[in-house]
Amino acid sequence: MAQRLIRMVERTAGVVRLRDSIPLACRESLTVGRSGDILAGVGPADAWVSRRALVITAAHRGWRLRPEHRHGVELHIWGMPPRRIRHLERVFFEPRVAVRIVGGADTECWALLEGGGKRDVDFVGCVDAYTEIGDLPPPLTPREEAALREVFREFLAWPPELRPVPVPLKQVARRFGISTSAVRVRLDGARHKAEILGFPQPPSVIRPDVLHGLVQAGYLEFSEQHLDLSLRLSG
Repeated sequence: MAQRLIRMVERTAGVVRLRDSIPLACRESLTVGRSGDILAGVGPADAWVSRRALVITAAHRGWRLRPEHRHGVELHIWGMPPRRIRHLERVFFEPRVAVRIVGGADTECWALLEGGGKRDVDFVGCVDAYTEIGDLPPPLTPREEAALREVFREFLAWPPELRPVPVPLKQVARRFGISTSAVRVRLDGARHKAEILGFPQPPSVIRPDVLHGLVQAGYLEFSEQHLDLSLRLSG
């Protein structure tokens, strides 16, 4: 399993800053909070953040997360929709997991958990979608993948964006030097593959459902292009 690493970052007015970076061995734990092993909510001071907001343990098969924050924390698995957690949560085989310590200040506090193993792929969202492994669709084409990554850029950002929105198709078309209808064709191809995998899709090609299904099935993996520049420079 890859080296475990926890990076504490803050985002203020769209600017990401790395506050701390700590390696963690298997079965080791640390706390996050105003008086934790990794500090959160101290610069600027945020009274909403508990002294012990979160306990993170590097488990053998992933991570154990125990919120102790009175306002809860948000779990963001890369490429998947976020959810609030208030009790012990086990996350298995996810290479990139983010936990936001919910605070009251304008500064976002994120614990980025990296190196938790390769994603445990779920090939099918609905058991009735197919009966044999041979029925799986082919991988995304380079054009389909590029369109997905560009349209859903904010949904794939690392650290995550709090309120991501799709990039308008006209803007994507200009970037690629193609027509809007050509972008739709590429997205529709990806959408069709998500449906074959058993993830029902809405009619719109700019709904993130298609993205979540393809990430869950292992058809779209993390790329360094989604990493914030400040984290790329920090190594």
